Amino acid sequence: MKKKGSYKLGIAVMAIGILMLLGFLGINIGWIIALVIPSYFVYQGWKLFTTRDSKCKKGFGIALMIVGLLWLTGMLHVLIGLAIAALLIYYGMKIIQNNKMLSIAPEIEAAMGESSNVSPFANEFSYKDYDFLDEWENEMNKNQK
Repeated sequence: MKKKGSYKLGIAVMAIGILMLLGFLGINIGWIIALVIPSYFVYQGWKLFTTRDSKCKKGFGIALMIVGLLWLTGMLHVLIGLAIAALLIYYGMKIIQNNKMLSIAPEIEAAMGESSNVSPFANEFSYKDYDFLDEWENEMNKNQK
């Protein structure tokens, strides 16, 4: 009898349920999941590496084994951190080489035109020589006369 993928899914769901039930009873063996998943990655990587003739699948098998072994040793976060750092450095160098500036608000920059010292709202909120306080002083002086 040929077993389908749903059989494996059923086994996985049942195993998670058993681990949850044991957790409620005070027997915490959830660390098994952290051991089984990376071990499965290493197993699948080894299987891809040894049984496939394609270079791409062999390379993927090696990568899967490396990720599984790093996960088993607890060093996967270091690899992810290095990858993110390398991507940020690469992207930063690319920005510097292309002389691009990151723009937070392109609409405001477009309204400002060439002069970056002038506010785009300068016409709406310009300061006048004669303001409300001057007007109030003139009214007070008229009333006193």
